[in-house]
Amino acid sequence: MTYFAELSTSFSDHLVIFGLVAAYAIIGVLVMIGCVLLSNYVFKLDLHKELVKDQNSAVGIMLAGLFIAIAIIVAACILG
Repeated sequence: MTYFAELSTSFSDHLVIFGLVAAYAIIGVLVMIGCVLLSNYVFKLDLHKELVKDQNSAVGIMLAGLFIAIAIIVAACILG
């Protein structure tokens, strides 16, 4: 049972870890917004019109795949 005693951290360590996680989360959200804007520009689509008005499910699936890919890349950056 001494393994858990070695893993205990102080409150300041928890704050640093929380700050790093929050920073990576903010960076990840900004990267995803940038990817949406970039895909809007590259594919010459109005994503809001395609998703909401025309209810184009193929564009929704494409964006879901884009978000999953960016999430995998951000997670790999976090883990080093």
